Amino acid sequence: MPYQLARANILAKYKPTDVLALKFANWDKWHSGTVVSWVQENEVSQLRNYIKSAEVQQYLEKESLELKAHFVVILGSRRILLWDMDKEGNLSAKPCLAEMPDRSNRYYS
Repeated sequence: MPYQLARANILAKYKPTDVLALKFANWDKWHSGTVVSWVQENEVSQLRNYIKSAEVQQYLEKESLELKAHFVVILGSRRILLWDMDKEGNLSAKPCLAEMPDRSNRYYS
């Protein structure tokens, strides 16, 4: 089995807490620390600022819409971390992992 496929198979077995604890490689120029620290310290503010922007708030009020926001982190090819954010810009206590669909139940048109 190729090295990267073996690593992807290991990652596929990780739970959300395991994924959040992953550390970025030392050579990574744009990320540092763990996934959870990177999200909370660097990335959440962009989504929060968008949600709380006057443009979005006016649109929600004008159209009587309910806001649902999700912060998505894609890790490799095997894990997608979904973290909900409320209309006040607060992340939910815990993220969840998107599940891989059962390949035997796929519908092809």
